[in-house]
Amino acid sequence: MAGIDKNSSLVFTLEDSLKLKEAGRIGFDAIGSGFDSADWTLMHRQFDGSKDMHYALLLGMYAKIQAEESSGVGRDTDAYVISSNGIREVPQSTLDFIRKEFERDRHRERLSTKKAIERLRLRENEWKKI
Repeated sequence: MAGIDKNSSLVFTLEDSLKLKEAGRIGFDAIGSGFDSADWTLMHRQFDGSKDMHYALLLGMYAKIQAEESSGVGRDTDAYVISSNGIREVPQSTLDFIRKEFERDRHRERLSTKKAIERLRLRENEWKKI
């Protein structure tokens, strides 16, 4: 559950025990079978709840897309922006744009890893003697 008051935004999780847990200290929460992937993505990318809506939407979608690798997490996504002005649905075209950006990031990361491995191979003689 999420909401906003005069001072800040709030994120709560209703646990199986029906106990309400505030996720305010980290500014996000995730549920379901993709929890670990989504949670890891937001932590790894150093989510900062004080940044703007576009930042939160991009990283939130990145976490959702990463979670799709988990069993039971579908590709279909609905996203909403909750503010003091009301609730707005994020257009599908925006979500599609973010998905393409995620794939570009993933491709760049693979290339970077490949180049790092090539550089490591060039140094092989240094540690192969050990």
